[in-house]
Amino acid sequence: MPRALAVAALLLLAGTAAALLLNRPEPEDVAAEAEMTAAVLAAAPAPPAAESADAALRRAADSVLDALVRRDGPALAAVAAPEGVRVSPSAFVDREADRLLRPADLARLFTDRTVLRWGFAEGSGEPIALSGAAYVAQHVPAAEARTQGRVTLDGSAFRSNTVSNIAEAYPGARVVEYLVEPPPGTEDAEFRRLALRLVFREVDGQPRLVALVTDRWSP
Repeated sequence: MPRALAVAALLLLAGTAAALLLNRPEPEDVAAEAEMTAAVLAAAPAPPAAESADAALRRAADSVLDALVRRDGPALAAVAAPEGVRVSPSAFVDREADRLLRPADLARLFTDRTVLRWGFAEGSGEPIALSGAAYVAQHVPAAEARTQGRVTLDGSAFRSNTVSNIAEAYPGARVVEYLVEPPPGTEDAEFRRLALRLVFREVDGQPRLVALVTDRWSP
């Protein structure tokens, strides 16, 4: 190779190396970029944690009470199990006498004026014959339970003179109990306490209502 060409090639290589060295980021720049990346990752919201089974159960129970208070039949039907909801006016669930409401029945619960039989009154044994809206108003203290009820999951803070058989009637189900106390100073307050129990079973990973039970002292 002629000497002139060799010198030119060496000069070209030297220029390329110098350019690479000039464009290489300084150590300070690399550290600053790493620090900025770490800050961005730290500021990013963490992925939401999976809802616990107890939290999902409590949310479902509160949504049932909200639907009852608002007299929203379709919202109530949306939380119900496919087989429907059995409504019991006492702690003892009677699978023969207590009324079973399918989701379609729940959807029109507050608009259908048909008088239905809801089992029998504690003490007197008289049949309870009311429309759906009237039954909820007289036998389901949803508003009181929603605002002042003491909540117990899978247990009970109240026992009346009627035996509860929820565990036998719905084996494996979960129960949310709302204990409603009478106003302070109420005469015979102990006998005016009552519990509203919502019974759920899991359907496709979500708690669905299968029973609505009102427990109170009978005469």
